[in-house]
Amino acid sequence: SDSLRRHAAHGVRDAASARELAAAKQRELRGEASARRAEVTAMGNELRRAEAEATLLLAAMATERRAGAELGLQLEVAHGQVDGARATAKEEVYQTKERAMSEWHRTTADLRTANEKLSHSLTAARVELLRLEGQRAKAWEHNDFLRTHLRQRARGP
Repeated sequence: SDSLRRHAAHGVRDAASARELAAAKQRELRGEASARRAEVTAMGNELRRAEAEATLLLAAMATERRAGAELGLQLEVAHGQVDGARATAKEEVYQTKERAMSEWHRTTADLRTANEKLSHSLTAARVELLRLEGQRAKAWEHNDFLRTHLRQRARGP
């Protein structure tokens, strides 16, 4: 009779210990899931910020194109107004146009490079976001598995 009581008490302690372990593991998994959700949210915010930055860069490129076109028109008007010192004026217009086009090409190349870097960053951020979402899904699946397993163990054999 005492042996049975000791055996039963041991079983109750084992079940309580298993419940405590399961509760601790569930708290740990919830903490990890919460941290992953925060990571995903932060990555989403960073992605939105990067997309806004890309939009601004594209707008700046369009403005630079318009400015380049306006400069070209202004140079043609200046060329038309020059009569007396045609050779000198042609040389000045040519040099100004070359500088403006060089500056425009350089600026456009800089903007294109920045846009490509941003595009790569966006792609990397999207890949990381997908990876984190996959990890979160796996964590939820594992959590569901543990919950089911612990319920089955709590019910007994």
